[in-house]
Amino acid sequence: MHPSSDRDEEPSMPSAFPLIIVVLCAGTLALWFVRRRARVKFLWRTESIQASVQRADNIVFGQYLNLDQELRQGEGGWTNVKIDLPDYWRVGAVLIDHDRVRLTLEDGSRYSVGRDNIGQLSFEILDGGPGKSDEILEKIWNRHALERTG
Repeated sequence: MHPSSDRDEEPSMPSAFPLIIVVLCAGTLALWFVRRRARVKFLWRTESIQASVQRADNIVFGQYLNLDQELRQGEGGWTNVKIDLPDYWRVGAVLIDHDRVRLTLEDGSRYSVGRDNIGQLSFEILDGGPGKSDEILEKIWNRHALERTG
């Protein structure tokens, strides 16, 4: 009890709620800014990308999607990306379509890769090192690149 007070009051702590809101808003804004900058910095110009399915038949790669991007003078960015494919896939076509690289399998399944999904797709395929089974590779491709119809 305070000497000048006639009432018994519990000491109150300042509310942390406004501080929590400010921290959450700042964190959300920072995350948005970082993601936006990452998208802007990742160079993906389909007009300068060539795509093909190739086979290496070695320990690291069997069948893979090979992407080559030609850089302009003074430009920085990636020039080659290899993304492992299940060996049993029979790819009927590889096309550059607007902002996507599209693979069509002989069974009619369609997959597309673009600026929005290539990072997560290639990360999951490379995470843990080479040698993922075809079943695991197909699950990763289905999760990140399968075009759903209807």
